[in-house]
Amino acid sequence: MLAPELLPVEIASSLWKRVYREGLRPEEVEEHYKRFARFCPALVRIAVLTETAFRLALANKHPVYDCLYVALALGTPCPLVTADERLFRVFSPAFPQVRLLHDWS
Repeated sequence: MLAPELLPVEIASSLWKRVYREGLRPEEVEEHYKRFARFCPALVRIAVLTETAFRLALANKHPVYDCLYVALALGTPCPLVTADERLFRVFSPAFPQVRLLHDWS
């Protein structure tokens, strides 16, 4: 498994939001983050993905952050498995390696 080096920041931000939007305790989300850190996939530098991600974002009217994941999948033999249905709808017609998590096996 691979992910852009942005993944830990996205996980941390998502957990932070859960504290303030859902009322979870900081200690609880810190434990979730520690669990993520133990199983975090190998991280790929964003710098090598940014130009491709930027072009994908412009061509598909989709956020550059999400396109980092697509750019990574395009440059490796790995599929992009996502729970983001919008990302799937935008990219799967042209890139069959983009798959929905609930369809992936």
